[in-house]
Amino acid sequence: MGRAARALTTMTVLAAAFAATATTSAASAASAATAISPPTITAPLGGLGPYAVGSSVTFTFTETGVGTPVAYKYSLNGGKLVKVAAPSGTASVQIVVPERQTQSLTAYAVAADGTVSGGTLDNFLATLSPAAADKDLTGDGVPDLLTVGDTTGLAPGLWLATGRTAPGAAAKGRVKTPATDIGANGDGTSSPGSPSDCRSPR
Repeated sequence: MGRAARALTTMTVLAAAFAATATTSAASAASAATAISPPTITAPLGGLGPYAVGSSVTFTFTETGVGTPVAYKYSLNGGKLVKVAAPSGTASVQIVVPERQTQSLTAYAVAADGTVSGGTLDNFLATLSPAAADKDLTGDGVPDLLTVGDTTGLAPGLWLATGRTAPGAAAKGRVKTPATDIGANGDGTSSPGSPSDCRSPR
């Protein structure tokens, strides 16, 4: 082998060794930069509830394992992922409890380079709203009157007369007047809607 060939071979070996070293160093650096553990979720009542439906509950995400998150992502009941910043590695979110008894909150920690950790699942319970009173349409516990218009003495529309709430037998079975047309924009079967959409079959 000539001198030039030996020199070329030496350069090739050195280049390969340098490339291997650079690859190993880069892989090590990447591994160190992306190591992050799943977050810890805390909330009142141990994060288990039960929480009242419609109430706002504060859930806090923290990192108690490896890495310092710059943000967290969370999803309620398998819905869309929401991202929240965590300038100090901790973040709190206000969640309004939906109308269902069993809820699930999943949270992920996000590293500075965008790496996302595994998920942490928090299953909690909610207390459902009590059933409405019979014929109560306004939530005050008193029966109301709902009727369609376009009849004698009543214009077209969907008319709601709320029940009287005064104590005593004098108010029982009575409604407040005048009634309110809650069908002024129609019943959704036509566009644009009109009160005439709401009428009794003829």
